[in-house]
Amino acid sequence: MTYDQILDDVRRYMIDNHSRAISEGSEESEKLVQNLIMQYLTQKKYALPDMSMNELSSKLYEYMAGLAFLRKYIYAVDTEEVDIDSWQTIKIIRSGKHIETIPEHFASPEQALDIVRRMIAPTGQTLDNTTPIVITNLDRNIRIAAAKPPVIDDDV
Repeated sequence: MTYDQILDDVRRYMIDNHSRAISEGSEESEKLVQNLIMQYLTQKKYALPDMSMNELSSKLYEYMAGLAFLRKYIYAVDTEEVDIDSWQTIKIIRSGKHIETIPEHFASPEQALDIVRRMIAPTGQTLDNTTPIVITNLDRNIRIAAAKPPVIDDDV
């Protein structure tokens, strides 16, 4: 199986059976969810040749409850801006205005929207049909501007 197939299966399992633990967001629930993911991976005998079980479990957790691959870019010292042009195209603007298109991308427009919603949730704002555009601060010197359909195309 590929990583994306494992992610889809584990995400479905966790949402169907443990959605409350995922949505809590506490340190205790994070450990519980990671243990549940590890148990499910072991039960299903899922593995990837280039990742340990702990790495796979952590990566799956970060995609389901965190910022996925974006965390390392958002909090990098030399990152000035993260531009998510679409679910498939993400650019990083580094200090000195160096622009880099990163190889990582979201699995779907829905996954991109889910992660952006998690990013803005701590600010008390929501991104939905009644508020399809949000501009807020995530942290010191970290600003996010996000839009969703109908303001942008459905497949972006």
